Amino acid sequence: MKREVLIALFAAITLAISIWGYQFISGKNLFSGDHNFYAYYDNVKDVNTATPVLINGYEVGTVIDITPDPENVKRIRIDFTVKRKIKLPQYTIAQLTPESPLGGKVIELKCDKMCDGSNCAKNKSELKGEAVGMLGAFVDDEELETTVEAVSTIIDSTLGKLGEESSKDAID
Repeated sequence: MKREVLIALFAAITLAISIWGYQFISGKNLFSGDHNFYAYYDNVKDVNTATPVLINGYEVGTVIDITPDPENVKRIRIDFTVKRKIKLPQYTIAQLTPESPLGGKVIELKCDKMCDGSNCAKNKSELKGEAVGMLGAFVDDEELETTVEAVSTIIDSTLGKLGEESSKDAID
């Protein structure tokens, strides 16, 4: 009888460790006490559980679950954790950005400062989700606008000279 009790106890402990190990490998740590947040996106290609969540390149959490919104299946809900010591303001934006030109995505949390207590996002609350394309991830809007204006001016100048009789390079 004593031997059967030991075997049952060993089986129960092994089962508990296996469940915890599976959860840990999938990016969920049952003993961490991290804060959970979620955001909605239209396209979550290249995102999976354990995708990193970053603030300015520093990893502060991981994606723990990806599910379609039951009311609108074109929107996908991504649940992610953030370390307990990181206090996010309610207006934080969770940007889904390409990790590199070769593929993969990360969630980059955008906020100007940590919250001071009165405006903190609550655990299990929704953050605004935005998706950034490949070009937007590597070039900021101001730089892109300046480049487009310069190229546009050059093209207008070149096309304006074509067909003029006084031009050396006139095409007739």
